[in-house]
Amino acid sequence: MKGWFAGQVETEDGSLFLEKLYIADSWWTRFCGLQFQRELPPDTGLLLNPCSSVHTCFMRFPLNLVFLDKAGCVVECREAVPSWRFVLPQGKQVVATLEVPVSKPLPKKGTRLTRTLPTGNVSLLDRTTRSQP
Repeated sequence: MKGWFAGQVETEDGSLFLEKLYIADSWWTRFCGLQFQRELPPDTGLLLNPCSSVHTCFMRFPLNLVFLDKAGCVVECREAVPSWRFVLPQGKQVVATLEVPVSKPLPKKGTRLTRTLPTGNVSLLDRTTRSQP
């Protein structure tokens, strides 16, 4: 998986959404994403930031997609997107996409997601604060 480890993801009510989050924030890491991976481990996600659309070319497994606005709020979700698809969300305010396993229940539209670090919570879309695995 391309990207850097970024901590955990919580919902606005403090519930743990993902145990492990990786962020792909360069052109190359976003392009590679999860291509050619055998699987996306349970409770792990990849945040593509910035990213307003997704392709699943060369994917070996389906994905759940969570599209986010600049505040880290869920704008739209797509469930079990198979390989070889191009996904363009309806919302024009989408700035990032979170790829999660199909086994993961999707958050409701409007839910705000944050990253949890040892030092506290930060915006899910904060690309300056890095964590250690």
